[in-house]
Amino acid sequence: MTALTDDELAARGAAIVRSVSVEPPLALREQIEASRGAAALRQRRLRLRLGLASGVAAVALAVVLALGGGGSSPSLESVTALAERPPTSSEPAFEHASVAFPDWSLEFGWRTAGQRTDELDGRSAKTAVYEKGGTRIAYTIVDGPVLNGTGGSDYVGRGRRVVTFEKNGHTCVVSAPVAVKREVLLKLARWDRA
Repeated sequence: MTALTDDELAARGAAIVRSVSVEPPLALREQIEASRGAAALRQRRLRLRLGLASGVAAVALAVVLALGGGGSSPSLESVTALAERPPTSSEPAFEHASVAFPDWSLEFGWRTAGQRTDELDGRSAKTAVYEKGGTRIAYTIVDGPVLNGTGGSDYVGRGRRVVTFEKNGHTCVVSAPVAVKREVLLKLARWDRA
């Protein structure tokens, strides 16, 4: 009889282990299947609850958007839209909600072309219109708490270049046609006669 090497012994041992088929007892298999079924049922119920919650949230969001957020906080887009409306008075605007409108005439050549006062979602908004070379810039001050998204942002919306900022606890929005360079609009928004 020939002695087997360690490698041969390991290969034979592995073949024997692979050839042995061991099944767990029936009671254990039934318990595992019952656990799997209960877990699957819990997952289906959770998916159903999440689906219902998502649907309710979507409906609630649609209602809030349709009703305009409850009438207390106009959107920046609706404030920007005021710039597209013509002035209702040729008188210059001096102040609104304890915020003074700037006089850009001497420093920048933008002269007052008029003003208008509107109400947005229960808030008073005054817009001063400035003109230079046939181009108009609007500066709107919204009474009440600062609107969401006013953190010193600048963007293009509604075909206008827009700069938003907070002054004395109120929202200020300066906007102009996109032909007005961003740097010009930012300089005007930052300018303070003090």
